[in-house]
Amino acid sequence: MNISDAKALQNQHQQQPTEDSTPPSLRVLDVYRTSRCFLASDFYPFLNELESEKTIQLMNELDAKYYVNLYFAHFHGQWPFLTRPQFSPETEPPILVLAMVICTLRMTEEKSLMRLAWLIHAHLHAIFVTQMDNWTVKEYSSHRWPIATYQAILLFTIFTITANDYSEVFGPNAEDEEEDVLDRIYPIFTRLVCTCRVQRILYYPSILSQIREDDPLVYKFSAAEELKYFALTLFKVDNILSKLMHLDQVPDTSSDVGGGHVPLSISELQFPPPVNNYLWETDGIREWLRRRARQCRDPSRSSHIYGAIMANDRRTVLNRELNPWICDILGSGHVDGQAGNELQMATTAKKLGGRRRAWMGLGPWLGYLVGLDVGSAFS
Repeated sequence: MNISDAKALQNQHQQQPTEDSTPPSLRVLDVYRTSRCFLASDFYPFLNELESEKTIQLMNELDAKYYVNLYFAHFHGQWPFLTRPQFSPETEPPILVLAMVICTLRMTEEKSLMRLAWLIHAHLHAIFVTQMDNWTVKEYSSHRWPIATYQAILLFTIFTITANDYSEVFGPNAEDEEEDVLDRIYPIFTRLVCTCRVQRILYYPSILSQIREDDPLVYKFSAAEELKYFALTLFKVDNILSKLMHLDQVPDTSSDVGGGHVPLSISELQFPPPVNNYLWETDGIREWLRRRARQCRDPSRSSHIYGAIMANDRRTVLNRELNPWICDILGSGHVDGQAGNELQMATTAKKLGGRRRAWMGLGPWLGYLVGLDVGSAFS
């Protein structure tokens, strides 16, 4: 987050509803208490402090919808894998809402809110461990994926690798615990990656299998794009976290940390890059519909692939020459100059020409994959 973003966030935070204004429409406390049903026991680190009168009062004063709005304003551009137009905190799973809230609580740089963020983080950790057998899978299923749960775990992990303030919040004596935070969350994240591999979430035909012919128009668009954004972010976080854990070289199968986990590779990105940022970045469903109508009238803002998805034209969508996958675009472009077959050389040249065009389309996402702010590429 740059300086201008930080100043804007501070100004917005100062405008949060006070005690004399209308009470929060969705209290953080309500979201927290709803999430408690996912726990099998009431014994986990920080529970006493999280359930203290002071913390309960603080969560009761905080508006979850306010912090969700801050999330989309200041965090979403850096990690754009949640659907903004139809996102409603009241109907989304509480674990996802809490994961979004802790990201913006930390960004306020207020000690009490930063501490609360880490307390809720510990609460989410306990939930993910308790429910691990329910959200992980060992074999492929064609049923719709619990993508909101996967998003919550991914965002929970992003919070961990981007929040470098644990010892600042809990004091210098917590420095050793700060180092252990990554060790504690790593088994959860690797189980998520393993589950996504089993479910073939990074494989385009599987992504499209989540879309039904009778699905609403908005869902058809958001489901295809959301899963691609999610898969790209999963790849990015997996490689960042593996480097932080020093597991990006040769996995140590004898170590408890990592458990022989192999980070996701470019070859596993078996889907096209996102195609329609113009619709993805809308602020709400009304704006989405307005932009959708404008796009239909303006071919320059349209995409034949996008139209094929809406029309359920799988043949066009799965044509890898018209709609190349990321692994195709970033694959080897070597041409054998000694090839005697002119037809083969012409075919190769045509494919390389298509690859160059695909590279141009992938351009903004190259920055995202190496850690740049993807939002700046579209500003």
